[in-house]
Amino acid sequence: MASSTILASVLAAFLLIMLWLGGANIDALQAAFCFVGALVVVTSGELLLRLAGLGASPVRVHLAVVCGATATSLAILAGVLVAGFRAGPVFLGWTVIVAAAVIATRHRISWRGRANDFMDCAVVAALAVLVAFWCRHAAAAIPELKATGVLPVWIDYYIHGATIAQFGSSLAAGRGAIDLVGQPLVIYHYGGFMIAAAIGGFTDLPGLGLACAVLLPVGLLLAALGSYALAATLAGPLAGVIAIAFLALLPDASFYGLGNGFFGFHWLLFTAPGSGYALGAAAVALVSANEWLRNRNRRALALAVALVAAVFQLRAIFLPILLPAFTMMLACETAIVRRHARVFVWLAFGAGALVLVLLPTVSPLRHFWFEHSAVERFLEIVHQRSEPTAYGGLYARHIAGVGKATTVALGTVLLLPVALGGFVVLYPIALIAWIRRAQWQSIDLFPPLLLATFLAVVVLAPMAPNWHIDEYQHRPFVLVYQIIAIWTAVYLCRLVFDQSVAANYARALFALVVVSAASILVGLLSGLQPAQPIFAWGKNYFRIPITAGELEAAEFVRRQARPGDVAAVAPVDPTASLQDRAIEFVGLTDMPSYLARPAIQTLLGGRHRRAALDRLAIMGKLAAETDATTAFALMRQSGITWYVQIGGEGPRFDPNRSLAAYAISNATVYRVEPGKPAG
Repeated sequence: MASSTILASVLAAFLLIMLWLGGANIDALQAAFCFVGALVVVTSGELLLRLAGLGASPVRVHLAVVCGATATSLAILAGVLVAGFRAGPVFLGWTVIVAAAVIATRHRISWRGRANDFMDCAVVAALAVLVAFWCRHAAAAIPELKATGVLPVWIDYYIHGATIAQFGSSLAAGRGAIDLVGQPLVIYHYGGFMIAAAIGGFTDLPGLGLACAVLLPVGLLLAALGSYALAATLAGPLAGVIAIAFLALLPDASFYGLGNGFFGFHWLLFTAPGSGYALGAAAVALVSANEWLRNRNRRALALAVALVAAVFQLRAIFLPILLPAFTMMLACETAIVRRHARVFVWLAFGAGALVLVLLPTVSPLRHFWFEHSAVERFLEIVHQRSEPTAYGGLYARHIAGVGKATTVALGTVLLLPVALGGFVVLYPIALIAWIRRAQWQSIDLFPPLLLATFLAVVVLAPMAPNWHIDEYQHRPFVLVYQIIAIWTAVYLCRLVFDQSVAANYARALFALVVVSAASILVGLLSGLQPAQPIFAWGKNYFRIPITAGELEAAEFVRRQARPGDVAAVAPVDPTASLQDRAIEFVGLTDMPSYLARPAIQTLLGGRHRRAALDRLAIMGKLAAETDATTAFALMRQSGITWYVQIGGEGPRFDPNRSLAAYAISNATVYRVEPGKPAG
């Protein structure tokens, strides 16, 4: 257990550094909570691995962190959804469960460590330093926002912060949707937010700060650990180092070749911070699946299936490509497929070829395809609206010169070099070279199957329910990039190094330190910020200034807020779907909002639509009301505790702002107490 204590210390130090960068006031209680929390995560992961028969895995330490974080996240989520408790108290309950499970199983499983455990802890430390360096600007978002008035991350982080507060803050937990207080939660992948929400109960950071200082770096660390573990399992620790070099040192495809920034691997990891949690879980699922494929360990298979299922609550959008590829890989090990492998291969190729021929050539099928899939609009976003690229105008010229179906085929094929860059050449070469030297293994089927399912989703998937054209087609590409990079590293390691070199832990650790130092040096010399988009329209959503006065108003309300309070922010933009001042206010205060992002609420339909329309009408009445007594009566009747007016002038019911609880040049705050006209 000594290695678990050291590992927990490494993880706790990582969290404390991130929180310190985020502006949290670190004290002994927070440090103790981070250590205990890290120890619970590691111990729960160790327990799962040993119960699954993976306790002797050469990468057990790395697997334990990812498995433990995944199990902890889902356990907390179950507690907050079923019991309605805050994430912090649920985590304390999970701590008791883990401790009881360890005691109950102490005679059934061995907790003996391995000789290389301490070296593996050093690997985790090196990866933690690497992640902390690249996340330093994002983690410090709150201090930079206060200093400059600019948020140094993608604007969605206000929404991520609101989601964290929804489960972790005493102001918001158990009160339904935080952006439309009192209404039911929508179906969403909440799992990745739970660790940040649990930590939120023990820090003074608002949800926005936790999203930047915990949600993002923890996810990236899990992705790095899972990637290293998968590559090391398949070809030794040196392959894990090569995989990390490909993912953290090598520029992604957006920086060379066709240069399409919309498919920037690093940019999307920073923009969609939940991705890292799913990448880590998927990689460890493949490690467990490999154990079943090699030794028929059914417990390992059960763990693999559970981790794939967990992706639904970590990053659900990955499942349309992950689940079919994973299922087909396992199916290839069944007796019927192995006996008739050639027949199934030809059937798969034949079916694919038939679809590719019939869809563009048969008029009714072609019409049905274009009408019910988002492929045309998605490829237009990728190839025409993500400028600047190195192939600007190519797609438009083909649209003008050839038929629609031919242009779609070209655009789909172009996605391979756009998304994978050099790996579109390096991976096939390494694959063919390895196949010529050794026998094909079932686990090697996963990358091409994943790539095939990704292209199938691009071609066939409809528009997402939230009307995002690129939801199914774009967001999962980071999983494809990660897997192709890992397998390329595996094949190259096998081809170039003999087994004794690839399995040398000391050399691998030294190589990882060199790779991490080189990545950090590149970052220092270049000033590169992975979160910054390089395509034109992305700049409208990155480093966006906050409205003058809003931050000060939010800080005042956060200091004065009590459980049960509700904030209404005016003026309201009825067309706001992605972002508005109300959701920004939620991310900064953890305060449930009377109405935020009205357009997305009406799009959800049902109760959300009716509530949003009713509240829009009430906010309209408040904006038009000239009598303060009537206005405050309406607020009390509607359950509004804080009314925040953004702008240089006071509301019509108090133009001189004499009734305000707080006022500065561009914001006015009213506290609505029962039975009183003003704060």
